Amino acid sequence: MKKSAAELKADLKAHVDFLAEAGAGFVLRNAGAPLQTPAEREGLEEIDRKVLVCRLCPLHSLRTKAVPGEGDRSAELMFIGE
Repeated sequence: MKKSAAELKADLKAHVDFLAEAGAGFVLRNAGAPLQTPAEREGLEEIDRKVLVCRLCPLHSLRTKAVPGEGDRSAELMFIGE
């Protein structure tokens, strides 16, 4: 059964509300804004570099791979959380 745009929007809102209550963070961009500015891209690359060498807590000794993030960094919707 295909859903209408309104039904899909309502479903997505319910999922976002649930995730927000569970502690997930969200970053929303304004409609029509560029997907990613050069400054934002550089900021994410800097975070990647820091994550890859971070030794600020004991967790670094247990990790086998540092994962700064995955997916399309220019996506219109990102879910951020554990």
